[in-house]
Amino acid sequence: MRVGVFRKDLSERFKLDPEAFGVLLEEAYDTCKFFCEVEEGTKIGDIENFDEQVELLKSQLLALCDPE
Repeated sequence: MRVGVFRKDLSERFKLDPEAFGVLLEEAYDTCKFFCEVEEGTKIGDIENFDEQVELLKSQLLALCDPE
């Protein structure tokens, strides 16, 4: 088992599960909403660009899942 800190200078290949990315993409809005409202105690209405940030997160997840 490999554990520890990721180092950019060491070559390592990660096995990414496309189904897991699908779940993350589907649940992105609800997860971000939960984090903001429950974990941080901030109302979604008080966040000016919440939807933009969720879309940014989703685009970054898509780039990881399908980098081409």
